[in-house]
Amino acid sequence: MRSANLKTAWSRLAILPLLALLGACTQGRSYIVVALRAFSDPIPGVAQVRLQLTASGMTDDLTYGSKPGPMLELTQLTDTTLSVSFSDAFVGKAMLSATALDVSGNVLGYGENPNVQIAAGRIAYATVLVTKGAKPPVQNDGGVSDGGSSDAGADASLMMCTVGDVNACGANGTCGLSCLGDKPTSKCVAAGTKQPGELCTGPGECAPGSQCAQENCGPKVCQKLCRTNADCANGATCFREQVCGNNVPSGVRTCSQPCDPRGEAKAGCAEGLRCIVFSQEVADCACVVSTQFGGEGATCQTTGDCQPGTFCVMTGGALACRPICKLTEPATCGPGRTCEKLTNPVYNTYGACLPAI
Repeated sequence: MRSANLKTAWSRLAILPLLALLGACTQGRSYIVVALRAFSDPIPGVAQVRLQLTASGMTDDLTYGSKPGPMLELTQLTDTTLSVSFSDAFVGKAMLSATALDVSGNVLGYGENPNVQIAAGRIAYATVLVTKGAKPPVQNDGGVSDGGSSDAGADASLMMCTVGDVNACGANGTCGLSCLGDKPTSKCVAAGTKQPGELCTGPGECAPGSQCAQENCGPKVCQKLCRTNADCANGATCFREQVCGNNVPSGVRTCSQPCDPRGEAKAGCAEGLRCIVFSQEVADCACVVSTQFGGEGATCQTTGDCQPGTFCVMTGGALACRPICKLTEPATCGPGRTCEKLTNPVYNTYGACLPAI
């Protein structure tokens, strides 16, 4: 079987080699392949990315830059991938943070992954979700994070109930998330019977544990709130973070909405939304961006150029939008086409329908 490369936007943008390494550790043969992605809003104009690795009581800072090349834009649809080497003295569970900077060194966004498992002489893989407008935690005198996180905008005194807990407010209530300026708050409000993924018009309509929220393109939909994947059901992923004020992270996310990204990509989604495959093969109902108009066979540079229901793949030296298929259901591609596995990045659930040889 042939394999197809899923084309991502940043494979066309050169990330320059390491510009600065702060710390006395000797570099070893250990690496982390880091995938950077915007948590929600796109982050344009990224000139540098500062990565900080903390493990085994040590910290290293590494800064990568796109200068003098084109600026980067972090989005939800595509990953920016970096390969980071570090000392063999770093082992075990590690914290990896990423700070996006503009050309003047101003912070554009911040994110962290506190659960990276690393080992001497091995390659680890980590995804860091960068929230637009979020700031790195304050550093203590030793230069190491004081334990703060991208949830620094949350104030425990304002969180009156546990968001995402379906039992937090009784049978007729739900723990609702709102904002007091840039501070996330929660309190018990009336609940309804509409389930996650259903259209709503306002508060009091969604089932306990969920909340009516408006998407950027207009539709209001009941969304299940969560803090971990365990809060979600039916194979959903605790996915998009909710923000307040100047994109201050709340520490609360919404569960992805199980849906089918094939065909018109409407199955499982409310009217006005389409099923999009995000990084790590998370399928979620989302708004369609203005660039997604290329139909099957159209020339593309990234999947962001293709209509929902298609991937931008490279086969035979040419990039084109091709229908999405499930590797376990290859027959859905129809006569004269085969469901091919994607290898860049490696996808295990979804593939692309390509003309049979």
